[in-house]
Amino acid sequence: MVVASTTVLVGARLVVVVVGSGGAVVVVVAGSGTVVVVVGSTVLTGAGGGSGSGAVVLGTVGSGGAGVAGGLAGRGVADGATVVGALAASQSGGLTPGGGPSGAVLEDTDGLVLALEGATEGGGSVAAGGPLVAGGSGGTAEGVTSSSGTRAAEATIAARTAKVSPKATSIRRQGSRCSARWRGFRIGMTCYRFVRLLLGLRILRIVRSNGKSAGPASCSEASKAGGGAVTDDGRLVVRGARLVDVEAGEVLEGRGLLVRGERVERVLGPGEPAPEGAGVVDLPGHTLLPGLIDCHTHLVGEVQGAGIPAIGRSAAQEALSGVGNARATVLAGFTTVRDVGTFRAFVDVALRDAIDDGTVVGPRMAVAGAYVTVPGGGGSVTGQALDVELPRDLRFGEVGSPAEVRERVRAILYGGADFIKVIATGAVLALGTRPGAPELSEEELTAAVEEAAAQGTHVAAHAHGAEGIGNAARAGARSIEHGSLLDDEAADLLAERGTYLVADIWNGDYIAAEGARQGWPAETLAKNEATTQAQRDGFAKAVKAGVRIAYGTDSGVYPHGWNARQLPYMVRHGMTPMAALRSATVVAAELLGWEDRVGALAPGRYADVIAVPGDPLGDLELLADVPFVMKGGRILKSEGPRAPLSAAGPYFPA
Repeated sequence: MVVASTTVLVGARLVVVVVGSGGAVVVVVAGSGTVVVVVGSTVLTGAGGGSGSGAVVLGTVGSGGAGVAGGLAGRGVADGATVVGALAASQSGGLTPGGGPSGAVLEDTDGLVLALEGATEGGGSVAAGGPLVAGGSGGTAEGVTSSSGTRAAEATIAARTAKVSPKATSIRRQGSRCSARWRGFRIGMTCYRFVRLLLGLRILRIVRSNGKSAGPASCSEASKAGGGAVTDDGRLVVRGARLVDVEAGEVLEGRGLLVRGERVERVLGPGEPAPEGAGVVDLPGHTLLPGLIDCHTHLVGEVQGAGIPAIGRSAAQEALSGVGNARATVLAGFTTVRDVGTFRAFVDVALRDAIDDGTVVGPRMAVAGAYVTVPGGGGSVTGQALDVELPRDLRFGEVGSPAEVRERVRAILYGGADFIKVIATGAVLALGTRPGAPELSEEELTAAVEEAAAQGTHVAAHAHGAEGIGNAARAGARSIEHGSLLDDEAADLLAERGTYLVADIWNGDYIAAEGARQGWPAETLAKNEATTQAQRDGFAKAVKAGVRIAYGTDSGVYPHGWNARQLPYMVRHGMTPMAALRSATVVAAELLGWEDRVGALAPGRYADVIAVPGDPLGDLELLADVPFVMKGGRILKSEGPRAPLSAAGPYFPA
């Protein structure tokens, strides 16, 4: 039974692909007077021939091009043909420059992989005169050539620089078995090793069995320095000089990590060898730490400026800015963030989902969806003329009563938010509001907390003034954001109730310097001056009172990727280096409710690993320039000699 078919014009040849039930593939090539039909490993007609005849080329896995010229005995190779071995990516070509889509991948029941149309864009079509690929069990060949003299290396460059199409074939692996998806049809695969060539040519994109982003083991490139490759079962050892156990508050000498797939399998003891066959990434002199967590970010949109935010840009523009901001954040070593609001509702939800499905490279995100705020309050777009009516998505969370709070909280959570952000007081950056003045009442805050709890989540409360801090804490907010005017009484209340404080005590210096340079409104600069030192004093009171402090920086006020610059400030204002580091790892994970998955290098957690040279506990400023980043077992950044980057994706070019 035929379940799918397509017709492709490749140069002067007509290529017809038919997918039958059970995954059988039939390829028909017609052109230049010769017809070739390939069913599995059987060549029915037109085998062999001279220049331009449409010959069939059969390659042997791993043997490369020249070694299999001629394919099977008695079958000639057309002039200009390029034969590709599965492990010879550096010497083989997949596309020629200048054409349209090409390169989708199918497979027959014996494990043959066929390179056809649909996986890359801009890489060039298969040119006229080039043979289509065919082969039997364990065999491969590809239609990759144009005319006599075409160099495989040139085709390889074209393939590696092609953009991956959203319609690209994907491969799903479960144990040692794989399957391919082509235009919605799933086709069984058994020849998994061969796929590495196609990954190297960026024709394929790996997806995990849960349908989400690329896994590490299958798409890591071999290190040019000779290390860092992984095994088929996804095992990789990461070694440094020391490892920070943030749960115990200790630095362990000579430890390593065994990573399997996207999670940590176990911590290796001093001198313990890597398991047989596992890949190894050696980072001599480096300290291994968990990926850092920022609990107060704004990844969507442009960095804060002198003008009114959001109204001069579309939601699409805000989202695309978020793509770059997310990448900058994760490459800075922050592999998880709690994103606490965007003026345009639910753009953060879309960014989170794009990261989760592998379209965008970025940190794991918990998102707020929209601000719950009074009209004209600290979470509203303010400063425009009074007769300017804002679109609905810029005022989605505005409320005027406890009943409206409940309705908006439900709408925000149903829209995809992970938690609720309420604005309990005015804001430093919202024109016309006063940071010390309460806005949402305690009754309204309680309504938000109750409704969020009914949906199984929590509330983060923006609150600068002591009265607003108290209202939010008594209402049951899980965290207080900013806490700029926190006094002794408020600090004791937070400690008593177990409420987290997320205080951005670094960016006041940035606002003062950059705001003056850019000409920010005098009101904003005055409010910043009134709260900066007061916030740091309140932070010291909170440390002394035993308040649980989670790391948060208000990124988006300052350029994304600078998140770690706050760590030394926390030590300067009362914390130990280990406490500051714990606030950005294990304590932050507890605030998120994700302590079972992130925040520590422990078995079962995601393999979110960063490494820096030297001892960061002796100098926290080292964390402002992180040379090695792994998220979920995938190496995103490495400046070391033996740690390869994982394969590139559509928004993560090599």
